[in-house]
Amino acid sequence: MGKNLLDMLTSAVQDEQALRRIASALEKMAGTKNDGRDNMRQLAARLNSSNIHDWRRGLEELQHQQALITTEAEIASELAAVREGFKLLRLETLDGREYQPAQVNPIVSTPNKIKQYLDTIVVGQETATMSFAVGLTDISCRLSPDNFVKIEPNNYLVFGPSGVGKTYLAFTATKLIGLPCVKVSATALGQIGSGGVDFRDILREFCIVEVYGNRKGQEQRRLKLRNGATHGCLFIDEIDKLRDRQNLQHDLLPILDRGTYQLGEGLSFDTSNLWVIVSGKFEGLDKIISDRLEDNKQSDENTLKRATERDFVEFGFISELARRFQAYVPFQPLSETALYSILVDTPQSLLKQYQSRFRIHGYNFQIDEDALKAIVRWSMDNSEGANGLKVAMYKVTEGILFAPGKYGTDGVITLTQDMVRGILQ
Repeated sequence: MGKNLLDMLTSAVQDEQALRRIASALEKMAGTKNDGRDNMRQLAARLNSSNIHDWRRGLEELQHQQALITTEAEIASELAAVREGFKLLRLETLDGREYQPAQVNPIVSTPNKIKQYLDTIVVGQETATMSFAVGLTDISCRLSPDNFVKIEPNNYLVFGPSGVGKTYLAFTATKLIGLPCVKVSATALGQIGSGGVDFRDILREFCIVEVYGNRKGQEQRRLKLRNGATHGCLFIDEIDKLRDRQNLQHDLLPILDRGTYQLGEGLSFDTSNLWVIVSGKFEGLDKIISDRLEDNKQSDENTLKRATERDFVEFGFISELARRFQAYVPFQPLSETALYSILVDTPQSLLKQYQSRFRIHGYNFQIDEDALKAIVRWSMDNSEGANGLKVAMYKVTEGILFAPGKYGTDGVITLTQDMVRGILQ
């Protein structure tokens, strides 16, 4: 137990209400903690006795109890609120909305089964879905009650073309276990102390605001880490844009090193259980890899799989940053087959989405096989990744959605190859 808490308890020995509140907090935590449960109940009983010798002896006995250390901030918060005459009214998010606590739920499954599910969501990225399946399993192991050692999370560096599912896979994976995830674009970041948005501001997104009130109706707010925040995910997109911003690269190092960030207002953030995923296009990285390998062949899907720390340093990362990633996760350009599957087969495919739109308006919307292939080919010729499919589908259906009656017969609308080509040409 920290010295500060011991001092606070000592100064509050004459405050019977404070002792009762601390005892209540301990009893509540004893019902949710496996380790040290009996010891916390014993301490609560000693505090309730209002006998200075009883509760001081209890504190001394529990000096080395790890389970109690994790409750120190909550007990100190309870004590401070009582001493100031404030009562906790509510919890808010940083933007003033009511906070609803979330629960992180470990997955009881194998990486292989998780990958099978992820492959139905993100198409054509078998290497990436395998890496994320293993990452989710690691998080579940860290949260497991059977884990008795500190399992450190791996930092992920995700790279590949735009529109191939990098961000979508990361958010799909974290949602599977209810992991709090904060996304930020590296292009929006400024150096710490510069007055702009920096990494401290990003980590504050894992916080909530405690709102206290006293009998006079006065309110006081203070920051607190929200439930599950120490098992969260920080997703930094467009990390490749930092190639010429070495100061920002240095600012990221303490997070990747599992350090402690001071966030202000007396709040610090321990990143030791934070799953950090950085993502970027890294245009030209394939050529850097080929040059290192002295491979004159045209880059293929296996080129990015051979990326090393050295290649990212050559790209523009400082060596200290490049060596702090344990998992290099390449994403491949989408093939024609993968694009067709995204358009037609996935649970949230674009075809299903547009069929739902038309169904709401009372129409059965169909696209014949040749027309679907024409949309895929147009997408490959005019855009990068799955975004081209979205552009093509919007262009093809915009006029039909505006006046479906012109195209439908008996409530059925069928797009043909000639219709698609006529609209997209």
